[in-house]
Amino acid sequence: MTGFAIALDVVVALLLAATIVYASVLNRKLATLRNTKQEMEALVNRLVESTGKAEGALAELKAAANESGQRLETQVMQARELSDDMNFLVEKATSLADRLEGQIGQARTATRPANEGGQTAKKPAKKASEPAAASRKQAASGGSSVAARGSRGDIEDEPPANASLLRALRGVR
Repeated sequence: MTGFAIALDVVVALLLAATIVYASVLNRKLATLRNTKQEMEALVNRLVESTGKAEGALAELKAAANESGQRLETQVMQARELSDDMNFLVEKATSLADRLEGQIGQARTATRPANEGGQTAKKPAKKASEPAAASRKQAASGGSSVAARGSRGDIEDEPPANASLLRALRGVR
């Protein structure tokens, strides 16, 4: 039995040697895992830090976008108000210019007989009202044309004071 005991001891010794080798390999792998774990923790910490910074930057970006949107909306509202005011002023100025043009036409009619030596001027009075009507039509349509401004011949037929006034009025349009 001693041979059997020796054989059994040799087998146990071989198994113990294999266990020691396996434990040694396992120990190296665990050490590598520990080192890798520390690197992984550092990587995760950097990722968490970067995520926090990104969230902060995103919140700042949203706040800036909201602020810019509100400023833009305020400016658009102010621009609309100014546009409405300008449209109102343009309408009033057009109305005033038409009235002035009509009054100039009436004054032209009244002064023409005196300037022409007593001849009546029914036909020029009609011409004076035609540009006013044409300019009203143009103002209503929003356009501008030669008919709305009158012809150069009308101005040249006028006395110098009236002609310069008509040129000034037509230049304003």
